[in-house]
Amino acid sequence: MTRSHIAPLLAAVALAAPAPPAAAADNYRVSPGDIVQVSVFQEKDLTSSYRVMADGTISMPLIGSVRVAGMPSSAASAAIRARLLDGYLVDPQVTLRVIGYAKMRFTVLGQVATPKSLSVPANEKLTLLQAIAMAGGPTRLANQRKVTVKREVDGELRVLEFDTKKMARDGTSGSFLVRDRDIITVSESIF
Repeated sequence: MTRSHIAPLLAAVALAAPAPPAAAADNYRVSPGDIVQVSVFQEKDLTSSYRVMADGTISMPLIGSVRVAGMPSSAASAAIRARLLDGYLVDPQVTLRVIGYAKMRFTVLGQVATPKSLSVPANEKLTLLQAIAMAGGPTRLANQRKVTVKREVDGELRVLEFDTKKMARDGTSGSFLVRDRDIITVSESIF
C-alpha cells in the first residue's frame, strides 16, 4: 500500500476522534458486560467489583439481583441504596463506578491490509474510516468508493453502502459510527 492511498484515511481518522468532554463520562449509562465497583461506606463485605450480566443486573450479598444497566452511575448507586435501605442498613452511602467497559466487536473484511475481527470499549465512538484504519487501511486493490456495512436493525439485516474516499475528502468521516456486530467489507477494484 502506498502512502498516497493511506494519507487521506489517516488524516480523516485523526480529525474524527476528538477527546470526549468530561461531561460525557458523567452521562455514560452502565451496559451489560461492564465491570462496576460498588462501594458501601464502612461495609467492607458489601464493597466489591461485579460484571453486569446480560440481563442488566448485578448480584450482591443481602439484596440479590439489582438492575443497573441503562442507568448512569448515580442512578445505579441510588437503586442499590434503596434496596439496602429496605430492611438491611440504616443510611447506606453507596458509590458505583464503571472500572471496565464492555467491548463493542466488529469485523473488517475484504481489501484491507489485515482483515480481522476487532473490539473497542463500548463507550468509545468509532467511525467507519477509523475501523478500516484499525484493520491496516485499504490495500492498493481496494475500491474505496464501495464499502458495505452489514448491520442488524430491529431484527432485520441491512446492507449500507459508502464511498469512503469521498468521506475522507469531504471531511464527513465522523458522520457514520460503527456499532456492535457490524461487518464492514471493503470491495475490490475491478480495474
